Amino acid sequence: MVKKDEKLARTYLSSNVKIPEIGGEAPINRILGFPSPKENVRVSIAYFYDGDNMRERIAFIWEITFNKDKITDIRVVNDSSNPFISESNVIKE
Repeated sequence: MVKKDEKLARTYLSSNVKIPEIGGEAPINRILGFPSPKENVRVSIAYFYDGDNMRERIAFIWEITFNKDKITDIRVVNDSSNPFISESNVIKE
């Protein structure tokens, strides 16, 4: 959504929320959303498409917190396009 219409994507965000950068050369194939046991939180998992002969691989896992119609926080749980970010998050936790 950000690549197609960044202005529209930003209308869903509270003023202090930034959309994490998505790295990687391959396009995003699909994004799945899952409920979380935490209230007002959803988990989104996106997959890269690496071609017909390659398996899908996870692009990122985000924990998205919302309040009615606005996203209030995006926490990067895993950034597979930059695995070192994920490792540093695990070490901090």
